Amino acid sequence: MQNDKPSISSQNASPASITPTDNKLQNIGRKELATIIGGGGLSLFVAFITGALQSAGVISIGLAHLLLFCAWFVVVIGIFTSEWLFSASKKQMFIVVSLTAVIVGCLLYGVDIWMVGKRAKMDKATTQKQLNSELKNEVAKFVSRSYLKNSFSTE
Repeated sequence: MQNDKPSISSQNASPASITPTDNKLQNIGRKELATIIGGGGLSLFVAFITGALQSAGVISIGLAHLLLFCAWFVVVIGIFTSEWLFSASKKQMFIVVSLTAVIVGCLLYGVDIWMVGKRAKMDKATTQKQLNSELKNEVAKFVSRSYLKNSFSTE
């Protein structure tokens, strides 16, 4: 009868001979873990940016500001975690995280300014369309009233 568990001799074997039943998490190094965390952080960053841009046109600017802050926070925490796992010194970690926070913060501030301006243009266009529609309705009412007065008046 064969034993499904790896034997003691397979634990000392080369990586090529490790069976699929061995624990794969033990083989993940700090660099791979930093890459996984960085990839997840980047995905969340993109999701928050997309959510902010969508909500700026649909829901509210306040929610868009909150999502931009969340995007910034995720990037800074992701870089901090990645550097904490991979960095050789605390000074290097501090420099990288600080530069990331400032650069991404400035970029997102630019996105925020553009987003608010775009929303203002959209609101102005919507307001102008509403005013034009109301003006057309009022003119049509006026014309129909004056037409009715003129058609039923007796001379």
